[in-house]
Amino acid sequence: TEDDPYIRAISLYDFKSFDSTHHASLTTIGNMLDCHQGGTPTGDAILMAHERLSKRKERRHVMFVLTDGEPDDYHTCKEAVNSVEACNTTVLGIGIGSTSVKRSFKNHIVLNTPNDLTAVIMSQMADMLLKDKNKVGLIQQHKPTHIR
Repeated sequence: TEDDPYIRAISLYDFKSFDSTHHASLTTIGNMLDCHQGGTPTGDAILMAHERLSKRKERRHVMFVLTDGEPDDYHTCKEAVNSVEACNTTVLGIGIGSTSVKRSFKNHIVLNTPNDLTAVIMSQMADMLLKDKNKVGLIQQHKPTHIR
């Protein structure tokens, strides 16, 4: 709020925009290791990412949250996940070498190495799509309560 003197800067890196092809994104995805890391306000970042995702017209929204550590605030992170899931978006917390996702995400996976990431994401997407195969039409859109 404007009365709150404590304002944090949050950086969201767009490694693959919604409209870019996988091939065109390979260079930017390769730059992930060069980004500033640490101290991410995870809950705030989830809400900001969902604001962008909620504008998409696709029937199914899925958000993958990758982390290699703990959120700065477990309570805020868990509230953000619940808020986003209340809008019919599936949120999957992926801990890379970290089990912290078990505390904040209803749906979570822990990887020992980032090398397993591609296989896990493809497997999870296949599972989610199979669960949805009998659903038809658009999922009712809910205006996110965290978006003003």
